[in-house]
Amino acid sequence: MKRIILIAILLCNYITVAQNEAANWYFGSNAGINFSTNTNAITALTDGLLSTEEGCTSISDSSGNLLFYTNGENVYDRQHNIMPNGTGLFGNQSSTQSAIIIPKPGNSNLYYIFTQDTDFQFTPDNGFNYSTVDMTLNNGFGAVIFKNQLLLNKASEKVSAVLKDCQSQNIWVVTYADSDALTNTNAVNDNNNTFYAFEVSAGSGVSSSPIVSTLPFSISETRGYLKFSPDGTKLACANVAEGLYLFDFDTTTGIVSNPQQISTRIAPAGKPQSPYGLEFSPNNQVLYVTTYYDSTDLSTSSNQYGTLIQYDLTASNIRATEQVLDQRVMYRSALQLGPDGKIYRSLSATYYQGTPFLSVINNPNNLGLASDYQHATINLNGRSSRQGLPPFITSFFSEKTDIIPTDTSNTTNLPLCTGDDYTLIAEAVPGAIYTWTKDGVAITTPAIPNELSITESGNYEVLIDLNNGGCDTKEGQAIVTYFDIPIATQPNDLIICDDNNDLISAFILSLQNTTILNGQDPDTYLVKYYLTQVDADLDQNQIVNLYSNTNPQETIFVRVFNRLNPNCYDTTNFNITVSSSPTIGVLTDYIACDDSSDGDDTNGQTTIDLSNYDNQVYNAQSTTTYTISYHISQDDANLGANPLPYYYYNTTPFNQTIFVRLENTNNRDCFDTHSFNININPVPLAFDQLLYQCDQDGMPDGLTTFNLNQITSNITNSAPNVTTVFYATLPNALAETTPIDGNAYNNVTNPQSVYSVVTNTITNCKSISELILEVSTTQTNNYIAPPVCDELGSEDGMNTFNLDDFSTEILSGLPTGITINYYESYNDALIEANTLPLLYNNTTAYNQIIYARAENNNACYGISEVLLTINPLPQLSEDETIFYCINEFPDTIQLTSSAPLNSNYYYTWSTNETTATIDINSAGTYTVTATTLDGCQKTKTIIVENSNIATIENIEVIDGSPNNNVITIITSGEGDYFFELLNAENMSTGFQSSNIFTNVKPGIYTVNVKDMKNNCGIVNQLFSVIGFPLYFTPNNDGHNDYWQVYGVSTQFQPNSIIQIFDRFGKLLNQFTPSSQGWDGTFNGLPMPTNDYWFTVKLQDGRIYKNHFTLKR
Repeated sequence: MKRIILIAILLCNYITVAQNEAANWYFGSNAGINFSTNTNAITALTDGLLSTEEGCTSISDSSGNLLFYTNGENVYDRQHNIMPNGTGLFGNQSSTQSAIIIPKPGNSNLYYIFTQDTDFQFTPDNGFNYSTVDMTLNNGFGAVIFKNQLLLNKASEKVSAVLKDCQSQNIWVVTYADSDALTNTNAVNDNNNTFYAFEVSAGSGVSSSPIVSTLPFSISETRGYLKFSPDGTKLACANVAEGLYLFDFDTTTGIVSNPQQISTRIAPAGKPQSPYGLEFSPNNQVLYVTTYYDSTDLSTSSNQYGTLIQYDLTASNIRATEQVLDQRVMYRSALQLGPDGKIYRSLSATYYQGTPFLSVINNPNNLGLASDYQHATINLNGRSSRQGLPPFITSFFSEKTDIIPTDTSNTTNLPLCTGDDYTLIAEAVPGAIYTWTKDGVAITTPAIPNELSITESGNYEVLIDLNNGGCDTKEGQAIVTYFDIPIATQPNDLIICDDNNDLISAFILSLQNTTILNGQDPDTYLVKYYLTQVDADLDQNQIVNLYSNTNPQETIFVRVFNRLNPNCYDTTNFNITVSSSPTIGVLTDYIACDDSSDGDDTNGQTTIDLSNYDNQVYNAQSTTTYTISYHISQDDANLGANPLPYYYYNTTPFNQTIFVRLENTNNRDCFDTHSFNININPVPLAFDQLLYQCDQDGMPDGLTTFNLNQITSNITNSAPNVTTVFYATLPNALAETTPIDGNAYNNVTNPQSVYSVVTNTITNCKSISELILEVSTTQTNNYIAPPVCDELGSEDGMNTFNLDDFSTEILSGLPTGITINYYESYNDALIEANTLPLLYNNTTAYNQIIYARAENNNACYGISEVLLTINPLPQLSEDETIFYCINEFPDTIQLTSSAPLNSNYYYTWSTNETTATIDINSAGTYTVTATTLDGCQKTKTIIVENSNIATIENIEVIDGSPNNNVITIITSGEGDYFFELLNAENMSTGFQSSNIFTNVKPGIYTVNVKDMKNNCGIVNQLFSVIGFPLYFTPNNDGHNDYWQVYGVSTQFQPNSIIQIFDRFGKLLNQFTPSSQGWDGTFNGLPMPTNDYWFTVKLQDGRIYKNHFTLKR
């Protein structure tokens, strides 16, 4: 698409590039970006001091060097210092478009800052103003010379600017406000219906007489962006809660007309959208709008929601073309066209929280997904984007004429490969004058003026003066970059050994990357793989991820290209092959006993035929496809080196590992290895022995019973894990047939040879030795052991004997060198089984015979009986404790040793008495020792303790209650006492161990105290419990006819005085305990039913007062 660009030009040998004035952006929280004037590459800036929620603007010179920037309140120079007089401008950082910078036409040193105020944080809205910056001041860093020149008393938060024409180079600056904002100092900003277009000219600067375009409707909403299309023909206005409008604009007259409302259709559930940010595509045909959920919650990120939508302005129904390019949880955002022809989007999580990224629309002239929106791809290097981006004169971004003939996307970037010759071709305009530059330096006009051949990188621009008598020009640009062509080095073929022999395998082709690049930078060059050369050349049908072959051998084609220019490439190829792989299962170990085939059955070596393992290794796999070899090490097996002969004599005694290799005959790289162990087990030790035995059957014929097993430890040298089996003949031993009983074997000749087969129970290896049996006819005498007494505490006829004590007497008179062992039975002694321990507990009570076997050098010398005797202890009764009543002294009691008495015992008492019983009358510990006729003794202990009747020390009475009286009996004495109360009717409480009685009714009681320790007797005592009847019934029926105090009598409290009163305090009667009490009369007359009062003065001084009831 070719458009006329209306910008000022210098008439020298270079072109003024208006886009360079937008080369530096400062925005958000100290964020910024720079556009390279030669390559349009973006660099994050971190030197800015600007901090703003929304409004901001910046300006650079025609070479792209920063001049100054502002948030509408403070102005910062290019060294990021506040300009002189650069504070207090009437903008506001929370105003959507708080400021825009306009260069004064025809003067490169003067700039106007138009500011747009708003109500925010209790600050007044100072309306629409402008201030002037002179860049010749402050050593060329600029200063504000005029500040806050009022243009409108109030306006909405909107401002935009566009070039009027190329002849005058004047600029239109447009805002939106109330119709009386120009004249009414009390104007408001919530009744906006008028566009004001202020013309900025080279002569008079900012005109104070704007062009006014009043609409037939008003908008109260101030928030939202105002944007011109780059060609100035369209004006878009976003009004948040009151919608989106599109207008026509006449750059000649400054008139705004033809309003069209575009109602956004996107409506996420519960979060209706409002338009905020705006931008036109460079070709003026596409409008981009950002919307957001206008919530009162400004700080919770999860409560926000924003979208990016697109409209086709060439359509008859613009609203119907709405396409949503992005929607997500985020706050509102601004849009701004950049000098590279791309549109950038700010990102903010909430009103107060930004994000460290910008988003970009790479191809804004294209519709739908072809516009290539990329979210959060511009990293701001730790600084945060907020809700606004800096606005510029939209004419800066008019579309250039295309001079790249091979381009289909209207880009200015032209990537070429080293060695390429390329021709830039501008539009052929008859009579036009073409001026070409490279990196800003003029180039000689080529022979064909509109065609320029190039061979090196650079920023190529052409200015086409239409030479039509006006100032119309066209401009084209090509940013040319030459990229190196890589070299694709052919790698080795990939050969994979199949793991399941289906001849299909997954190849990781990227393993070839390093070889193919051969030292070239993988960050610069990318390697891709294809199935055909055509695909590799066209970069189509790329093989991605793992590749599974379809044929056992295939050719893979490789394309290596420059990441920044895929057209700079080289190709190569290699083969992939899948070969079948053998597998070796688990091999059984070779286990054998050492033999004398090499003349030595103890060296752990023998000859093995390894071919016996072939069938195990092949395990039904093809013997023609695979080959077996045996090796002495894993390394040799892995390499297939130094194969062993089939008949192999193991070089490592006893245990050696043999490694097996099974390989594909056609591809030795496809192989498997395994191993098995050669285990040559040693034969067990078997020594020849001689065994002597006693002739004990009563016939001195040299024949007897042998326990052959007793000699096994000598035969095997006590080796572990062996068994020994005996045979009568050597042939039987060799054949291991007809074994003899090793526990009890009767010899048939004297001497006689038998044979033992010793077998290792783990390896089953065997050895044979000879055992000579010889019978001895010597004998020893029987022995009676000294009797012992039964053990105290058990008395079960069992005792412990030290058998070694008997050996000395048994051996007396026998030759030296003879040893004695003891057995419970004769047979055990004969065959030497179950030897008894030297400390032996008899198993038969009181009398038992055991057997002593005498041996001389393991030869039986004789077997004799040993008699063990255990005599019983005296039978006494158990120790006891008895009691003596000292109140019965000097009477005596009898102590008895046992019951019944035994006249065969001898007795000795601790009192020196020797009778079976004694009489005593004093406490103490008495012992009696009884002795049997065999001298066995046992002692009994009798403890005599004193007991006695009780002494009643005191009776404590807590009385005066009808029922809850407490009695405590205080006693002393040696006995254990129980207590009983008897009332006047001889009714008993029963004996109890406690000396305290509760809930005792008033009355006269007897307490009995009984000795429970030895029944030494009972003592008793009378006592009274004072109480008072609650009522009485004097009706002469013999029951309750008199009122008298309980617990008083002629014996208890006899001198007490009882007085009766009526309720008025009149004394009715006075009596003592000796009387029957009050009969309910006064002066002989019966008193009526009523409550009466009493006073009791006890003899012991206590006084009680209360009342009772007389009932008739």
